[in-house]
Amino acid sequence: MMPHRRKHWRLNKDTLIQIVVVVVFATFVIVEVVDLVHDYKTTRQNDTPPSQSLIQIQPWMTFSYINFLYDLPEGYLKSTLAIPDMRYPNVEIRHYAKKYGIDQATLIHAIAIAIIHYGVRP
Repeated sequence: MMPHRRKHWRLNKDTLIQIVVVVVFATFVIVEVVDLVHDYKTTRQNDTPPSQSLIQIQPWMTFSYINFLYDLPEGYLKSTLAIPDMRYPNVEIRHYAKKYGIDQATLIHAIAIAIIHYGVRP
């Protein structure tokens, strides 16, 4: 009768390589997630509404461009500022101001205030 041999569990080369790859990938994913969470928390802590000085609106800009630049809904400025112009949002600030007899600086100030109230960052 032969002596009873214990079976040893052995890793072959392919299995060992797969384990190493999974561990390295998992480590990479964990580090990236931790960085993303840290960045998110940092951004949220500093996420204050912009001041009027940070809002840079120029007379050549169209309402469409301002909506895009500050990520505003298309009709937000139209409803907030009661803009009756049929060309909205494809009208430049200077042309709108001239057509309706509004001082450009006053209109730009009103747009900046509306953007601040919407609470977006450029």
